Amino acid sequence: DEIHCELTYPGHDYTPWATLPAEYVKNSVSCISPTKAFNIAGIQIANIYAAEPDILKKMDRAINDNECCDVNIFGVTALKAAYGKGGPWLDALRNYLYHNARTVCCFLEDELPGVVVPPLEGTYLMWLDCRWALRHGEPLGKTNCPAWWYRPWKAPTSCGWTAAGPCVTASPWKDSPSAWPPSCGKSTASP
Repeated sequence: DEIHCELTYPGHDYTPWATLPAEYVKNSVSCISPTKAFNIAGIQIANIYAAEPDILKKMDRAINDNECCDVNIFGVTALKAAYGKGGPWLDALRNYLYHNARTVCCFLEDELPGVVVPPLEGTYLMWLDCRWALRHGEPLGKTNCPAWWYRPWKAPTSCGWTAAGPCVTASPWKDSPSAWPPSCGKSTASP
């Protein structure tokens, strides 16, 4: 399932599974769709690729047996519009998602330094490694929770970011995505 494939961060490229050596591709099926990247999930359309004809026949049979093979005209039109004319919009979305990831990383570094964000290359999902947030066996409770759990949320600013994007007055990175910091400088958290 490569449905998030278009949602890469600046400096990262997507490598389709189907471009790997034949020994990997021959027993696989790749499914892609514009629905995640272009926020059009309701159109119910996808592309399915299989290098081996026998696998493709099995996929076709399963799709038809489960009666999920019908494509509507809106889906085809939306797919063509997204892939044909959606490039500038997608570029803006990827930058927006990167800003959001940076905001979360900075917030965690400021407020919960025991939580680590593994390096991310894209998408709007984020994985958090919370193993070091508490001592082994320590229960989560009011006495050991960070103070921010009990006060109104305020966007982190230590690395020049707010929920709305780069801080105009504080961020030296505001005009150059290639110069954005790999982290806020306090831990390994970075997208």
